[in-house]
Amino acid sequence: MKIIIIYILYFLLTSISNAKTVKNYNILFLDVEADKRYNEWGIHPVDIRSKLKKEARPLQGANLGIEDSMRLMRLTKTNFLLNHVRKKTYEEALNFLGSKEIDKYKAVLLDLNISNIEGFKNSIIGHEEIIYLNVSSPNNALRNEMCLPNFLNIYPSYSMLTDSIS
Repeated sequence: MKIIIIYILYFLLTSISNAKTVKNYNILFLDVEADKRYNEWGIHPVDIRSKLKKEARPLQGANLGIEDSMRLMRLTKTNFLLNHVRKKTYEEALNFLGSKEIDKYKAVLLDLNISNIEGFKNSIIGHEEIIYLNVSSPNNALRNEMCLPNFLNIYPSYSMLTDSIS
């Protein structure tokens, strides 16, 4: 009986000591400064976002998600950290995705106008432990030609948007 009580106390103490450690979950938000979707020529004049004079990029939504996750930090013992990296060109962003710098992140939110599917695919191959999330590109080819287990599309494709109209 004493051995059982000792085992129970041991497991309680180890679970309490392990529960105090908070893990960091690093998330990267990657976008491009020269993205034509966000400059004056890329926004339709009837678009309500252009009248509000606010940035139309989805970074604000990612920040809101991080703020909402603070409520779960105590329960999950996980601290979600968002790092925003803005590259000047699409090529610089692809080079960054293929670099070793990307290995410190668990998830990557991609606000890229992905047109070069093969170049993009080659940049993320070799980083299977990272989850890549497309948050802004409606390119139909991303769903047809990008069949990778760690790449997910959150943003609807052009086909999905036109199907919703009919």
